[in-house]
Amino acid sequence: VKAPGEIDYLRRAAEYSRAGMQSLASAITRGMDGATMAAIWREAAFADATLRGHATPESAWSYIAVAGDGFAPGGPARPGDLIKIDVGCVVSGYSSDGGRTAVLGKPSPDATRIYDALRRAFDAGFALLTPGTRLADIYQITATTMWDQGYETYNRGHFGHGVGASIWSEEWPFIAADSAAVLEPNMVLAFETPWYLDGLGGFIIEDQVLITEHGYEVMAPLPRDL
Repeated sequence: VKAPGEIDYLRRAAEYSRAGMQSLASAITRGMDGATMAAIWREAAFADATLRGHATPESAWSYIAVAGDGFAPGGPARPGDLIKIDVGCVVSGYSSDGGRTAVLGKPSPDATRIYDALRRAFDAGFALLTPGTRLADIYQITATTMWDQGYETYNRGHFGHGVGASIWSEEWPFIAADSAAVLEPNMVLAFETPWYLDGLGGFIIEDQVLITEHGYEVMAPLPRDL
């Protein structure tokens, strides 16, 4: 559970990160590699902070992958390649975490089918982000939604986690099958449905969410389309 000042740090960090993703999505071109994309994202995120009259984030991180296995930066980008964008800015020691999947040009039928399944699983789990909900129940509905669509081998250790003061972008509590935690107002978590498929690439849909008294608030909304 975060204090108001901590929530403000995390909101600003998420908004800078979102501005970077928006700029990157419009800048990706054929032949660009993952490292170049990361630099574009970072520059735009930091520029957003400056435009708002805020101090530059003290650091930032990015896991941007072009096609391949979803982990290596990869590139150069070719038509049809997936681009996994998983990024965060750090403000006063508090790291945001959010992600989207882009495609250069037209996605393959396989990419479209898998992304649509992940989106449905995301929506099913996301609808449960309200105070009093067990994190284990969110995990179960998200995983079951994938399995019921025919992806019985889809397996994740978690579908999200707390964010804030960890040295990494992930911290307790985890939206995991064995989690005993229950959502409470003023928790800040990242909710995600990733999948990394060798030869096709990485998929991710991830939002940073503030749990409110009666539901949730997406702290830096972006369209969730591929």
